[in-house]
Amino acid sequence: MIVLILRIALTILVLTLAVAGYFYYSDYQRDKRSEEFARFAGVTAETSIAAELYRNDSDSFLIVRDSILNKYSVSINDLLMFEKRYRGREHYWAEFWDKVVLISDSLITYHQERLKLSKESRIDSTGN
Repeated sequence: MIVLILRIALTILVLTLAVAGYFYYSDYQRDKRSEEFARFAGVTAETSIAAELYRNDSDSFLIVRDSILNKYSVSINDLLMFEKRYRGREHYWAEFWDKVVLISDSLITYHQERLKLSKESRIDSTGN
């Protein structure tokens, strides 16, 4: 009787550890993916904004682009590998583009505020 109770308890313990391990691993994978998406979304959003800001000055854009890639420690090859890793996984791309939109919106708001401040601080032709 005691052996049967020990077997049941051991089985429950093993199942509990297996489920806990599964949830721990899936949470770890989700957190790792979220960090990766945040990194590449930052690169994508900042490069898109820079492309718009420097659309008439390609040399300046290339300098800014390289600076952004350096800031995030990302190479062109890293971008290609990122795209390849998630090819065909549309649900992950939706999560990624949501992050890009969030970052882009905050950057656009920041630049709009800077433009407003610079317009308000200018002195007009009458000295006011």
